[in-house]
Amino acid sequence: MRDWRWVDGAAFSERFGDVYHTRAGALGQAETVFLRGVGLPERWRGRRHFALLENGFGFGVNFFVTWRAWQHDPGRCAALDYVAIDAFPRDREEMGAFWRQYENDPRWRPLVAELLEQYPLPIPGFHRLWLDGGRVRLTLVWHEAMTAVEALAGRFDALYLDGFSPAKNPEMWSESLLGAFAKRLASGARVASWCTAGRVRRALAANRLEVRRCPGFGGKRERLEAVAPAYGPPPRTVPKQVAVVGGGLAGASVAVALAERGIAVTLFDAHAAPAQGASGNCAGAARWLPSFDDNLWAQWTRTGLLTLRSRWPRWAALGAIGRWCGALQIAKSEAHEARMRAVVAQLALPESLLTWVTQSEASARAGVTTRFGGWWFPCGGWVTPPALVAAWLRAYPLATIWAAQVTAITSTENGWRVAWRSSPAAEARGASTQSMDFDAVVLATGAGAVPSWPRSFARDGMMWGAMPAYPGAALPLTAVRGQVSCLPHPREARPRVVVTGSGYVIPPEQGFLLFGATATPDDWHPTLRQSDHEANWQRLQAMVDWQPTDLAMRNAGLAGRVAWRAATQDHLPIVGALAPSGRWDDPKRWHSGLWVFNGLGARGIAIAALAGELLAAQIADEPWPVSRRLAAAVDPARFVRRRNLLHSPFSDS
Repeated sequence: MRDWRWVDGAAFSERFGDVYHTRAGALGQAETVFLRGVGLPERWRGRRHFALLENGFGFGVNFFVTWRAWQHDPGRCAALDYVAIDAFPRDREEMGAFWRQYENDPRWRPLVAELLEQYPLPIPGFHRLWLDGGRVRLTLVWHEAMTAVEALAGRFDALYLDGFSPAKNPEMWSESLLGAFAKRLASGARVASWCTAGRVRRALAANRLEVRRCPGFGGKRERLEAVAPAYGPPPRTVPKQVAVVGGGLAGASVAVALAERGIAVTLFDAHAAPAQGASGNCAGAARWLPSFDDNLWAQWTRTGLLTLRSRWPRWAALGAIGRWCGALQIAKSEAHEARMRAVVAQLALPESLLTWVTQSEASARAGVTTRFGGWWFPCGGWVTPPALVAAWLRAYPLATIWAAQVTAITSTENGWRVAWRSSPAAEARGASTQSMDFDAVVLATGAGAVPSWPRSFARDGMMWGAMPAYPGAALPLTAVRGQVSCLPHPREARPRVVVTGSGYVIPPEQGFLLFGATATPDDWHPTLRQSDHEANWQRLQAMVDWQPTDLAMRNAGLAGRVAWRAATQDHLPIVGALAPSGRWDDPKRWHSGLWVFNGLGARGIAIAALAGELLAAQIADEPWPVSRRLAAAVDPARFVRRRNLLHSPFSDS
């Protein structure tokens, strides 16, 4: 419900009994008090990256003024990270209502339209938007301020303090909160605010900031500026050349995220083309996995899916294939229906994310009779992983070396040396081992990293390319064999949406009906098995009371595919730094230049883009797109810190 109104030309909050901006003008205040108050645009000139933090996003006035100043400054930094906190976010309709006053102003109309196109739902969590071709990253953190700032990772070059009046909202100006913000400031960072209250000045000074009062704006006599001390932990060196080993969803997602940051990437893969391993299926379901307690896995899959959806127009323009037709998850029994309904009631999320549907409603959506009711995901659909990977690799100029078996990764004085040899066919023609030096290496080899991966597969076509020798302990991964079944050219165009439950079935929109899939750990059978086709058929029948008319000849007519995906015991991926010493909890791992992205399991489509963005932010020493708690849940060190899984393992450095 809308809790603000216009009062004398200013947006007035009914909740706090205060205005969102001075009546002298929101845009003028943003430029004078905040932009100039932190020394912009001068301070970002000539830099690779600039990070800015705001407490109190409101209607985004400070952000739009900062973004426009960045756009029109020829000396601007290459990339701008803007992180904004708000416990009571405005929804898209309210944002549009506020900015309608500028709809005929060419300075703001295109910026507002671009932001509203990606603007997130007002649900708690981190929401990253990619603007201006990905060069401006806006991360909106919908949380109470102290919760939000404690969840942030990264150092910030500037801080906007723009909460409501201390008399109206004292929590926004508490000594403990201002101290928490001070810990997130980089050496020499600047702080700006319209508020000059003594308690605020004293709190900042107590955290070693140099505070001064400056001439104010409009009817306010003074404003505040502060400067953080010019010392502290040095930033990590950002690599210029990175090798990514593995060309599936994991490797491609981090490669494109690094390239977007201007880092030169060379991608190696043992196959002759990208996405030939577990990422090679012709289609896969895209949905998230709710839970009653909204656990870490639920948050990762939901945030990951929304990240993919937010960026989908760009990837689709580059050739990504998929359709957001919606997805159903069908219950397995009446008791399971009751539990699923309870989850929907407990989470109380917008209907665009999750709703409960009865058996008849589910059947109507699917176009086939379902066994039970279940969850309806309007945001779900299906994606073709190889086409998505290809789109990622087209987005930026990447060096790619295909049919390259990486044989060793060794440390050098200044980084890492990657040695590789050509495929067996090329080697037979006399190809020799080659090597290249890099500042950092990302290992994204999927099931090839599993310790039990049969080395007899080393020359077996699709499966050729195991994990290279590298410093450090073996990753705690399991290889899971999956077989999907495919009925080419089905006569019926059903189901109409993705249906999941005991298995999954993809709508036959590309000339085939795809369903499955088996999941058998440590099963190394390399070819299709009829028994697995029958198992997939049983999974399909457990979800729907429907049989395609031409599936009666399934014993002879079914095609399919076998692949191995790497999975972890807790079903979360492994994303983060490795230590050359082999100790995953070694603090020096953050400076080693050796990184890993693996263990996507069965939900790679939903989380690959977000996890790749997280790893790229870690490598580039930039603010992270997820909370420290979510990052801790996928960090390699969690396996030796299991008792502390719910606490961040990262220091402020």
